[in-house]
Amino acid sequence: DRVTGKMLYFAPNAIPGHSTTVNSEYSAAATQPLMWFANSGHDNEGINLYTASNRYFGSKAGKGLQLGVSYVPNGCQDFSAQGTSPGCGGGFSSTADGGLSQQFAGAANYIESFGSVDVALYAGYTSAHMEGALSTGVTDPRQDGWQLGAQFAYNVGDGSVVQFGGGYSNEDIGRAATGGSVLKDRKAYSVGLKYLTNGSKPGSIGIGAEYYNREDKLVTAVATGSKDTLDYYTLGVTYQLATGVLTFAGVGVSDLDRAAGTTTTDAKQTFGVVGLGLTF
Repeated sequence: DRVTGKMLYFAPNAIPGHSTTVNSEYSAAATQPLMWFANSGHDNEGINLYTASNRYFGSKAGKGLQLGVSYVPNGCQDFSAQGTSPGCGGGFSSTADGGLSQQFAGAANYIESFGSVDVALYAGYTSAHMEGALSTGVTDPRQDGWQLGAQFAYNVGDGSVVQFGGGYSNEDIGRAATGGSVLKDRKAYSVGLKYLTNGSKPGSIGIGAEYYNREDKLVTAVATGSKDTLDYYTLGVTYQLATGVLTFAGVGVSDLDRAAGTTTTDAKQTFGVVGLGLTF
């Protein structure tokens, strides 16, 4: 994964493994997490460099500033299977129309404690060159985007912690989208709240809620300026069964509203999940 996927701090995860910042079984987020940059080849082999590692939010060690950079020369020169929007799949092929090359990502985060409050701040930037013929309505082969996020933890006492966070993402995508239109710009934000009775210690119970909103600006095939919108809600409960063993359950609802004139229809989904997470 690129540094923008590893270093980010947005809303706390309401449901482990089904959040807007981690891979999800929810179909509309299946390609990659909702708050990640769309034009960043996380599944491509690349160069990732960090100024520090092994830092954990809320810990008393490893605080301060961390910087990271990633570079992918050619998104078609590996065995990734990202499909056509963007990517090549199959491995070691020539760079195809819509494929990404010269992908650059930079990120910074800062972790600090102020008494009973832990703070994590994040900023990220990405830039990628789109190969081949451009889609109608797309004028610049170089696509870029930026993000800002923050997460806070208030240590109530006796191990109880209240976590709150969120972030904003703004990206120029400039490629074909579902429905015969061109997806030009994407703006999204997330916000979430989580309460843990005893942090990550065995016996700790957690409850969290998360909300996500996305607007995709479309051009051609529909009126210029038309938008697809997605609202995504999750509610989850966790129980720390033992050290490294986390059980969880949750529900989620999504509402995808397509712009008028596209060839695809609106989609509403509800899912439930029960799981067990192991950390070694």
